[in-house]
Amino acid sequence: MDSQLYRAFEDQFRGSEKLISARLQQYENFFIPIASTNPGGSIFDAGCGRGEWIKLMRQYGFDCTGVDENPYMSKDSNLPIHIGNALEEIKHLPEESQSIISAFHLLEHLQCGLIISFIENAFKALKPGGILIIEMPNTENIEVAGSSFWLDPSHLRPIPVAFLTFLFQEHGFYRYKVLRLQEEKDLHQFDRKITLSDVFFGVSPDVAVVAQKGPEDQPLVKELDVAFNKDYGLSLRDLVNRYDKQREGGFLRRKRLHTAKVIKALLKKYTT
Repeated sequence: MDSQLYRAFEDQFRGSEKLISARLQQYENFFIPIASTNPGGSIFDAGCGRGEWIKLMRQYGFDCTGVDENPYMSKDSNLPIHIGNALEEIKHLPEESQSIISAFHLLEHLQCGLIISFIENAFKALKPGGILIIEMPNTENIEVAGSSFWLDPSHLRPIPVAFLTFLFQEHGFYRYKVLRLQEEKDLHQFDRKITLSDVFFGVSPDVAVVAQKGPEDQPLVKELDVAFNKDYGLSLRDLVNRYDKQREGGFLRRKRLHTAKVIKALLKKYTT
């Protein structure tokens, strides 16, 4: 797709810069401890697009570099973003130089070999205790898998979370955390009735995997324990289980009412 046309496509379907910036705050449990422990640390954002992540990270004192191939994405920006191939540039980052490396909605545009190369080079470039953030559409969400993922003609294929976590383990990351993102907040209320529509469309529409480089005795590892131990978002299994339990509960209530009516009828028959 033409670069200028793709910028217009992003503006319409990805969401406004204000909306995306607000969503990125969901990573604060990860980046705030890094900003405190390693002030002024370096960040490399691959496929940075309009630069929302770069803008946010600069507010926390990070030294940021963003790279994107589309010259129209950051055309009117004064952010530290340049036009280039992030997959090539990450190969030339000094070893153990970056506090955070990120790729928001990039990997689903790549062939498998490039994904593997990106993760390998990210591991080399991260400082001990540093993190890699990869965010992408969540095809556990049935609407995303069947419709919205394919709206972008440059998407090649969905990336299963299990494949990413396998790659993190194989390339030596100390730990990882799956974050499901952007679901409707009222779905977390356990007294809320779950409908079939919720099962189909309510699963978190985006998913991220945050991986941390060791070793385990790094001070930053302990600083991020809270972030890595927290649960994020809703999986398809979560909503299916709640839907089944509510249906089962309704069935049991109806069965008890029916039994009570039968007993009441029998008592009336044999006590009069």
